[in-house]
Amino acid sequence: MTLIFETQTETAKKIGVWEITEPESFFLESIGAEVDHTISKKRFLEKICSAYLLNLLTGENFYNFLTNDSNGKPLILNSSYSVSFSHSKNMVACIVDKKGSALGIDIEEIRERILNMKHKFISPNDSSPLEGVEHAHLIWGAKEVLYKIYSKKELDFNTHLRVDYQDDTTGYIHKLPHESSHVMDYIILNNFMLVWNI
Repeated sequence: MTLIFETQTETAKKIGVWEITEPESFFLESIGAEVDHTISKKRFLEKICSAYLLNLLTGENFYNFLTNDSNGKPLILNSSYSVSFSHSKNMVACIVDKKGSALGIDIEEIRERILNMKHKFISPNDSSPLEGVEHAHLIWGAKEVLYKIYSKKELDFNTHLRVDYQDDTTGYIHKLPHESSHVMDYIILNNFMLVWNI
């Protein structure tokens, strides 16, 4: 069992991170799934681990009810729950809310090479409590969370999304007619940046 992080927000969202060290068979048996040969082995392992982690956080078995909408946003059929997943290397992150509120989560291995592309997603208006490569990863993660919350694609990370740090880290979506703000939290786990909306 390698649940390396679990928490719950004040708004009752549950967050968990699983480090995959188990064989595929562990997850197949746990959730009652069969091998899907239509996708890569890596993608399938992420999929069944995501379902296992979702079940762990909710106490339900949602594997056969997990699907995606036309924009790729994960959905749980016939349920009030909303859910978001993220994957990076052998890490799988999940955030779930029984009330169905908009949510997003992102996990990414912290690497220096993100600095080579920071101009694509960091604008002068973005701020965070961190510096250097960690600052870049926090901005990236927060904007990925905003992208998942908006869930309609067609967002420019510099033009339509902003991350501002005052007393907390807040993300803003500004793509008319849609405007919203979302308070974020984050943690660095084993050289991975994990970001989610509270």
